[in-house]
Amino acid sequence: MSLSGDMNSIVREAGEILRIRFRTIGHRRKADHSLVTDADVEIETMLRTRLTELIPKSRFIGEESGWGIESSDSECTWVVDPIDGTSSFVAGLPIWGTSVALLRDGNPYVASLYFPILDELYYANEEGAAFANDTRLGHLTLSTDAGGDDYVCVTSNMHKRYELAFDGKARCLGSTAYHIAKVACGSAWGAFAGYSQLWDLAGGITLLERVGGALFDTSGTRIELKEMLDSKRRIGPQLACTKDRLSTGRLTISARTETSIGRSTQ
Repeated sequence: MSLSGDMNSIVREAGEILRIRFRTIGHRRKADHSLVTDADVEIETMLRTRLTELIPKSRFIGEESGWGIESSDSECTWVVDPIDGTSSFVAGLPIWGTSVALLRDGNPYVASLYFPILDELYYANEEGAAFANDTRLGHLTLSTDAGGDDYVCVTSNMHKRYELAFDGKARCLGSTAYHIAKVACGSAWGAFAGYSQLWDLAGGITLLERVGGALFDTSGTRIELKEMLDSKRRIGPQLACTKDRLSTGRLTISARTETSIGRSTQ
């Protein structure tokens, strides 16, 4: 089996465990006030074991265990989010999943993302192709016309911090990885993310780059995953889309002012 095939099998295995744990497990708050469950820790431990067996001496970075140990042998780096969309998982909502990316010298190489309740698998393989289940994804079109039925994926708290101007719709589906996957398969026009860590983005961006998309800051500057790996810092806010869509000016995002916040609550 190929490396991406092995990864797909592993994330499906993780998904079956999470399907059993879904709606049966408690949660708690971490020091940064984000949610975590015993399932997050269980799945990350399982993924660390299985993935590092595929590539001995590889580095492992996970949401629950942090940035790992960097060594001279770590050309390959696994970046894992055991449950992307933990808040949805805890709330009993169906859109959450496991995101795994492999970086080589800090650059996207392969990725697997699995959303078990939906039974949707997205992956980027060694041959440079991207897939949604068994359907190969084509290069994103150069269309820049955002019609009224087009949508942008946004975070659940975007309305508190940012103002969005877009002549389509805004939707929060509950998982950053899923948001970016929807852009990659041509469903969403773009995906907005707030301040994010490498593990929030690596799987989705690896997939998106295969079809002509990328990650940008709000000024239109491209963000590389290697920058995030080297700096070990979260970044934000960002937009996952194509450069041509970003350059049209049809979508603008700005920080909310105290005046606009006050006006919105009246």
